[in-house]
Amino acid sequence: MYSLGIQSIFLEISVMSDVSVNIQPLTLSDIPMAMALKDAEGWNQTPRDWELFINTNPSLCLGAKIGGKLVGTVTAISFENKVAWISMMLVHRKFRGRGISKMLLKAIIHRLEGCASIKLDATPAGYPVYESLGFREEYALARYILELNSLQFSWEEIMGPIPVSTDHLEEIARWDRAYFGAERKEVLAYLQSQAKHLAWFMGGTETLKGYVLGRPGTRFTQIGPLVAEDVKSANSLLSKAISQVKKGQVVIDVCMHQKKLVELVENLGFVKQRDLFRMYLKGNSYPGKPENYFLVAGPELG
Repeated sequence: MYSLGIQSIFLEISVMSDVSVNIQPLTLSDIPMAMALKDAEGWNQTPRDWELFINTNPSLCLGAKIGGKLVGTVTAISFENKVAWISMMLVHRKFRGRGISKMLLKAIIHRLEGCASIKLDATPAGYPVYESLGFREEYALARYILELNSLQFSWEEIMGPIPVSTDHLEEIARWDRAYFGAERKEVLAYLQSQAKHLAWFMGGTETLKGYVLGRPGTRFTQIGPLVAEDVKSANSLLSKAISQVKKGQVVIDVCMHQKKLVELVENLGFVKQRDLFRMYLKGNSYPGKPENYFLVAGPELG
């Protein structure tokens, strides 16, 4: 139901006279137009992803509207007021060049003034815009894609990883807190609920060595986050998750300081698509442990 009337709606707003832009909170009723915006950019998010953004922090999901029609979005999730994550920065191409993206960014940053650190993942094109607003680079990422339809080998059984159940989530979220920089149990629980076949951990719940999660999208399967105590555990977790996807494209956003994991994914046939950069604003008071962060959850979830 989220695709009905998209072309006619954008045709209508494209011929409207130049009127003022209103920035206001998104609601669930805005999801069809939000999906249209992201589809126009070829992004991967689902209606359930938008529901997560809106339901988790309703006041931190903003839309730019012209004549009542949605032409831009930005969302954020605040984790314990320590780390906030900005994402879904979208402006329809017919309305670019009017300063709408900066209006949205400044509005969301203002709403996050009580948060110690604000982060996002930037593309090379977005990097100078965020830098002009005071964001600084933390570390480099890269998006890699694997086309499973052309995979010429079969996976052997990978021993070690254990399926993540809802009973494990409390301990995994507690363990993850030190590595991400703040607790994000709601996001981890959401990911586990969306793709149980991609949710695995190593070790026992009292002696965790790492975990991986993922989720399906409208265009591809995303694997991440992946956090682990060592490279061997990270390799096993990633291999196990990939082995559960039978067809289509698998996408991972890799922390480029993890050289051995980069070598593994390139040997598996992943192809680098683009660079990304993790950036922060207002200092980096809660950096977590980047040395144990291997895959991020994607630019929309951190």
